[in-house]
Amino acid sequence: GYGPGRETPAAQAAAAAGVAARVAGGDERVSGIMLSAFLEEGQQPIGHDTSKLRYGVSVTEPCLGWEATVQAIDALAAAVRKRRDASAPSFGRTPSLPGAVPSFRELGAIEATDNLRVRTIRPLLSPACAIEEIPMPLDLKRLVLRARCEISEIVQGDSDRLLVLTGPTAVHDASAAMEYAARLATTAERHRSELLIVMQVNLTRSAEAEEGGWAGFVTDPQLDGSVDINRGFRAARKLLLDIGSLGLPTSTEYVDTIMPQFVADLV
Repeated sequence: GYGPGRETPAAQAAAAAGVAARVAGGDERVSGIMLSAFLEEGQQPIGHDTSKLRYGVSVTEPCLGWEATVQAIDALAAAVRKRRDASAPSFGRTPSLPGAVPSFRELGAIEATDNLRVRTIRPLLSPACAIEEIPMPLDLKRLVLRARCEISEIVQGDSDRLLVLTGPTAVHDASAAMEYAARLATTAERHRSELLIVMQVNLTRSAEAEEGGWAGFVTDPQLDGSVDINRGFRAARKLLLDIGSLGLPTSTEYVDTIMPQFVADLV
């Protein structure tokens, strides 16, 4: 992911190539990678006139472009196949079967997909209203549960697939995010036997974000300083639902204690 030594698209691509090389060399300690990626490479300032923003270009940290992302994903999938062919499955590791039901001790014993280890909760009115207005369909609940189980298997070494989290460092344009998601869903299906691809949908800025800059999709969805947070929460929830309807699981970064109450059931 984006961080020290990986502040440019070229550095991101090099880091992905390094992970692919380790996997191809048989390193079973590698279970996943995060790519900061969007439709177009680079970044752009927001400025005063948001109508001049270039479509599909990050407004925060620089991102890989789509072509470079596909190249990285293809290389990672090939590396997983090479690692798989070179060594027999180790104890506790089972080959990935796309049609198999993932093992998860709580599957079937839960009625919700969030707050699994919270005994009681007093829901805030705003999150409750947002969830009621924009409910989660059953097919998406199944997608979320399955993705969580598969991620758990990969991280714990019970699957030899690789986890790939990829997406813009901060979503600012829902239309561009949906176009990226549609492309990524096709790529995810092509490599599903080697990779579990999850779209990273960051909706708020991290603590490292530039002070005084844009606060994120939820806080300022119109990028004009109007800070229409209620609109942002609704837009965020709808975006995650729309991406999930493509059959593509999502993940996000929590930087406060408010955001999870609005979207935790969807990621």
